[in-house]
Amino acid sequence: MSILKLENENLIIKKTGDILIRNINFAVEEGDKILFSGINGVGKSTLFKTLLGFITEEGDAYAKLEGGKYTFCDSDNLSDLNQHIIYIPQEDFISKPFTRVEKALLQAIPDEVHDKERFLNEWIEKYNPLTKDDEEKKLLRKRIYSLSGGEKKYISIIQSLLRCESPSVKLALIDEPINNLDAYHIRHFSDLLMRIQFFNPKFAIVLITHCHAFSKMTKAFEITSEKELQQIDYEVHNCFGNFDKDGFYQKEMNPK
Repeated sequence: MSILKLENENLIIKKTGDILIRNINFAVEEGDKILFSGINGVGKSTLFKTLLGFITEEGDAYAKLEGGKYTFCDSDNLSDLNQHIIYIPQEDFISKPFTRVEKALLQAIPDEVHDKERFLNEWIEKYNPLTKDDEEKKLLRKRIYSLSGGEKKYISIIQSLLRCESPSVKLALIDEPINNLDAYHIRHFSDLLMRIQFFNPKFAIVLITHCHAFSKMTKAFEITSEKELQQIDYEVHNCFGNFDKDGFYQKEMNPK
């Protein structure tokens, strides 16, 4: 079953009618891991935000999809998509600078979870989002204001991915996740996504990134300068090292 599907859609600027991307055709299936690439300003982030209705300009929709068909889980009912999709924007969105990281993560856990501390500890144990050099969980005790740019980026990603096990969540749309991350954390983030899909094989991930550092991609697309979405061949660049046959950079992250 397709989780998200666009057929012959055009992404246009609402105010002017100018086309950003024409004749969009792609589908996200259960268990997919898809890469989107293209030069800056070509419309990648705008497409993500428009899919979710997040992009506004002076209170009105900045861009819209028109001319074709857009369905989610085979339905054209697109209300409450934020209940079913994890959206991680380029911008870090951790607030309250004097809050400790652990508290910020606890606050991100859905209200229906009664024992949030237990949930967080079990989630960390299962997915191993903290790097191996943080066995004492020092990062969790830091205050937000003291985080480096890379740490803040990484924690903001983890904060969103806490919802990955929710039965209602089908898909994560992640925009430029490796900005500010060093090579070690890029590898660790790639392994984290692999681990999440290992335990949740129907969970789908779509990434906007210029970097081909992620293994086991099922599809890759490029938005061209001619304003078209084209499927491309995907080859992992080995500038961040090599991964094992299962797609993991680090042996300790491989749950097999």
